[in-house]
This record gives sequence, structure tokens and C-alpha cells, in this order.
Amino acid sequence: FRTESLSPGAPMVLPSPVGESVAANFTRSSPCFAFTSDQQGELCVCASFKYAFELQALLLMQLISKCDCHAACLAYVERRITESRMGMAAAQESSNTETKSSAGDKYETGRAMAQQERDRHAVQLHEAQQLLAVLQKINPDRPSDTVRQGALAATTLGLFYVSVGVGKLQTADGKAFLAVSPVAPIVAALGGRRAGEEVVFNGKTVQVLAVS
Repeated sequence: FRTESLSPGAPMVLPSPVGESVAANFTRSSPCFAFTSDQQGELCVCASFKYAFELQALLLMQLISKCDCHAACLAYVERRITESRMGMAAAQESSNTETKSSAGDKYETGRAMAQQERDRHAVQLHEAQQLLAVLQKINPDRPSDTVRQGALAATTLGLFYVSVGVGKLQTADGKAFLAVSPVAPIVAALGGRRAGEEVVFNGKTVQVLAVS
């Protein structure tokens, strides 16, 4: 798609069906937008400047899929699992080396430190495996019309994939989103809301722009 400056009344031109999808969302939640077709059959979106962010968020929803977000979450968690296992192996090797080369108090100290490091990586491995189990229960192909586990929601606070609480991630093609747990405060506030609905979160009004 191509865009023009979002000064008041300026058009954003989108090829169908992307434009049609965006138009459907905006006529439902933001009636201040007007939609017309130009001679090339593209959809022109005339938006006031104050809604530029909302339009950007909805456009992003057309260009990023839940499957992409889910794959990014899986890649992140699987990387954590691999790193934790490697850390455990390295700590065990360090302990074995201390056993062969040290004696007395130095041996006991080195062995204890290696065991602590191994235990730390074991905890991280367990946590990552729990995250993986959660992700494996989510079907990213299942559509959502409300904010809930497995939903991808564009809001005035950002783009959230309700899955596991690992924070900001990027899809394989570099699109950023926030992976959040269903028990995260923002999800608790937005839970069950549909596109166009609003809640007050931390004293600010937050609108759900689109859900998939």
C-alpha cells in the first residue's frame, strides 16, 4: 500500500481487499472516517490527524498474522530451552573439572558454585518448558472476536498477542508486537472486549481497535 500525509482530510490510499477490511473496522468504531474509491479501484481513507495511530495499528493488523506471532513466541521459548540446557551442561562440566583438579576447601567451593549455576539453569529450563506447554495449547488459526487467550489485539496501547508473558518480540519479517499472558493487568482490563470498545486502564482510556 502507499500512504500520504495524515494531515486533516488527507487521504490514505489502500489496495483492496486491505482497504476494505480497514474500512469495515473503522466504520464500526470510528465514524469520523470517510471512505471513497478512486479511479484505480483503490480505497481512499480520509482521516483526521488525531486518529493516525489508530489507522496505523489497524493497517498493521492487516500485515501481521497470529501465526507469525505464534511462531515468534515458539522460536523465543525454544531458544531459551536450548540455552538453559547448554548452561546446565556447561555447569556440570565445570563441576567435573573441579572434582579432578581441586582438593580441600577450594574443591568444595568450586563444586558448590557449579551446582548453584546448574540449578539456576534448571529453573530457567523448567520455566521455558512451561511456556512451551502453554503455546502448544494455543491454535493460532482459530479466529477471535474478543480479547482472550490466543487473540491478537490492536489497541491504542499497542499490538498484543495474548499467549505467554515474554514481552516485546518480532516476527520473522521484523514486525514488533507484545506477547502477554492472559493474567497480565492489561489483558485483565481488556478481557472480553471487542473492536471499538474502551476501558480505563491506569487512569487512561484504552480502545480496542481490532481483534483477530
